[in-house]
Amino acid sequence: MKRLTELSGNELVVVEYETGNIEIIDASEIEFCLEYNEGLELKFYLAKKM
Repeated sequence: MKRLTELSGNELVVVEYETGNIEIIDASEIEFCLEYNEGLELKFYLAKKM
């Protein structure tokens, strides 16, 4: 398991919001996502290509 700070900007991350919505973002967007959704419970998962 990687820490969020260990991800490179070109890795894809799945964000699950407390509302149940799911979004795929670049790892470089995590900081903005956290700031924009301050106070919400977010879960992050590393996306893998299959």
